[in-house]
Amino acid sequence: MGDTIITADTKEGYTLSDRGTYLSMKEKMKLWILFESDQKYLFNPYHIMAVNPVKFPNVKYDLAMKYIGYVLSRRGRT
Repeated sequence: MGDTIITADTKEGYTLSDRGTYLSMKEKMKLWILFESDQKYLFNPYHIMAVNPVKFPNVKYDLAMKYIGYVLSRRGRT
């Protein structure tokens, strides 16, 4: 993401970025935020699922399920 922001700044263009990357780089560039905080247009869902161990017997299904359990837990969602 950092390279994308640098390119947009260098070319005086536009890009989509996460806030953390922007905040960590904003002092080094001239870009500014044009659009933010719109749940409808900027909604960016993430998905998580384990690979089927029957089809792919070499996957670490137990570790995948532990990770999924963490992501779905109260601690993982904060």
